[in-house]
Amino acid sequence: MTKGEIILPVPTSVREFEKIEAEKKRKALENLESKGVDLEQIPQEELHSGEGECITALKIWYNYVDSLERRGHTDLVNSLDDLKGRIEAWRMDMAERYRMAPASVLEEHLLVKIAYAAATSSSKMNKEALVAAGVRSNGIDELTAVLADWVDENAKTKDKSSSEEDAPMTFTVGELKTASKPWRYSVYKPNKKTGKATWEVSYDQFVSGSHPQTIALTQASGKPIQVATVSQHSLDVCHLHFICLQNAYK
Repeated sequence: MTKGEIILPVPTSVREFEKIEAEKKRKALENLESKGVDLEQIPQEELHSGEGECITALKIWYNYVDSLERRGHTDLVNSLDDLKGRIEAWRMDMAERYRMAPASVLEEHLLVKIAYAAATSSSKMNKEALVAAGVRSNGIDELTAVLADWVDENAKTKDKSSSEEDAPMTFTVGELKTASKPWRYSVYKPNKKTGKATWEVSYDQFVSGSHPQTIALTQASGKPIQVATVSQHSLDVCHLHFICLQNAYK
């Protein structure tokens, strides 16, 4: 009987899969490089695997801009370029002021995370959210002002004649009620890694006092989401609780 390891040939299907994944990784990195991203600023482990927090944040931002461009939203694309440019200008000012490398002031993937959150939020960026996201520069107040100016200049004109009924719904954490049992028609689909549904993670952070912008910027996966998505997660839970409470009193 032959002793030792038995080495079997790698199946063709596995080789093909590896080839496809390698090509996808190559194209993704080439696309980022074509956008002006310095690949040397991306951790080597991410370049090797083709994924990670930095690459994900950069891909989300540029895919977002590209999707708007494909749909003909030229003005919005220009405003996003302006937003990113303003953050870059702030970063350069801080780098010169404190004699630091620009990437040490604010890494590129964090820069686009902030730009994405600011662009998809209906309110001005919260300083605490920036700190939670990882901004450590002494000029954070100036960055907050830069983002606030951009929001003011790009905010849609509100209809002053809108009635009180059209005002947005507001509520406090203390007003949220939890039903004693789940709605019988609800379908719970937790994430395998976290053990919780996506909306549940956002909701838990919200009820613990985290600002929606902070939640959007500090996802455990490293993947930024829109602030509106965080708000929708919380409202979805409130809606389900409302249904449960209604059923409980029937």
